[in-house]
Amino acid sequence: MKKVLLPVLFAVFMVSGIFATPAHAQIGPVVLTHTLSLGSRGSDVSLLQSFLKDRGFFTYATTTGYFGALTKTAVTAFQTAFTINPVGIAGPITRQKILELSSQSGGVSTKYSVPAKIYSGGTSHRSRPDVTAPSVPADLAESSVTQTTLTVSWTASTDSGSGLSGYHIERCEGDACTSFVEIATPTTSTYDDTGLTANTIYRYRVSAADVAGNVSSYSSILDVTTSPIPTYALTVSKAGTGTGTVSSSPAGINCGSTCSHTYTEDTSVTLTASAAVGSTFSGWSGACSGTGSCVVTMSAVRSVTATFALNTYALTVMGVGGGAGTVTSTPSGISCGATCSALFGHGTVVTLTAVADGASSFAGWSGGCSGFGVCMVTVSAPSTVIATFDPL
Repeated sequence: MKKVLLPVLFAVFMVSGIFATPAHAQIGPVVLTHTLSLGSRGSDVSLLQSFLKDRGFFTYATTTGYFGALTKTAVTAFQTAFTINPVGIAGPITRQKILELSSQSGGVSTKYSVPAKIYSGGTSHRSRPDVTAPSVPADLAESSVTQTTLTVSWTASTDSGSGLSGYHIERCEGDACTSFVEIATPTTSTYDDTGLTANTIYRYRVSAADVAGNVSSYSSILDVTTSPIPTYALTVSKAGTGTGTVSSSPAGINCGSTCSHTYTEDTSVTLTASAAVGSTFSGWSGACSGTGSCVVTMSAVRSVTATFALNTYALTVMGVGGGAGTVTSTPSGISCGATCSALFGHGTVVTLTAVADGASSFAGWSGGCSGFGVCMVTVSAPSTVIATFDPL
């Protein structure tokens, strides 16, 4: 009878799992040698997962050795429980706390890293963790593209095992670039990218990850060019009888010869007017007013007019002597016998002609002219010419 019962009892014990799981051996204090975060792999991650699972923070069936979304959630919960900044990264403070706790409790159990044997019908097998990656993200597309932001979206991946945990989106800058850098780990199939540079090519690729830490292949690459910054033309015109130049800061206008330039949107352009010798700057019109510097913000096409006035000076003629006669000018303005005056623009060449009457003779010029012929005066300041007439 005893010979019959022993095999039966042995079989019952095996099926019920009494011999299925080894003792929960302790492996000593948990010493994590470096910071662990999303994407980390290796024995330190397995050790971290075992420690967190012992304390109910890591809920997956076995350790995976991959720091995925589920591990980040477990680390965050652990940090919250022990008043550590809950960033989901096993940094120095978190690693030190784990070392302290594991030293107090005698270490971490190995029970979660060795799946139990199950015996059925004389055949044994281990329960297998999920080793199948999610499907590859597809159909990447851009939308809402501006100078500094854009949105990337794709067809959601599927996972038949532990379930989809999220995505890894990578980016590089420049036409045909290949140095991709991970920029985000969204949990949905869309991502808003910000802080970009206008009129720049960015390339994106996406992979999918599941709870067990399996990662898919990369998607096809999506090339996106951000919007350019608009440009607007600033045009300067000159008016008035005088002359002068208009220059700009930043450079572009020197009018003079170059009186129009294109600037990028919202550029602040300062225009400065400089009158030529003999002229005076009278003021701005159009996009500016007054006589000081003109500051234009280029939010649209702009035009400005600078007016310069020619300076004028008085030319005075005096008739002296005992005789009589008249003095006339070309250009016109002066026609007198005694004293008269007229205004002429700077640089004007005025020709004065003296004609004595019948009882007098012209005795010559003095002041601004000399001699007995015509008097030619180039006006650059107020001046006086004297014509002397003597009686016959």
